Amino acid sequence: MTGAPAARGTGVPAVREARAAVVPGAGAPAARHTGPTLLALSVAGMVVSVQQTLVLPLLPQLMARFDAPITDVTWVFTASLLAGAVATPLLTRFGDMYGKKRMILLALVLLLAGSAVCARSPARCRC
Repeated sequence: MTGAPAARGTGVPAVREARAAVVPGAGAPAARHTGPTLLALSVAGMVVSVQQTLVLPLLPQLMARFDAPITDVTWVFTASLLAGAVATPLLTRFGDMYGKKRMILLALVLLLAGSAVCARSPARCRC
């Protein structure tokens, strides 16, 4: 025997059983949604990466507004990256518990809600 685990009670290696279970055309419904799903995940990844680095152009304005050196305002960028680093494993775990689609949609809704709040805030910058 090659070391492959046997199926329960049959003595047939699990590899042969798995090959027999593959039915041509059985994966067709999932394959239909691969393109749009990949596109949506790609766009979501790009939006999140842009959102995480969006704070970089604000650093000079924060320096001027608060009269602080660059070393004092870089915590803003660090905090945004830290929030992303903490949220990623949490959302992954919640995705395993409650469904990946639900968690991706929740993250995108929160991202859009935060962007809408920022867009509606009064612009007081005289830069």
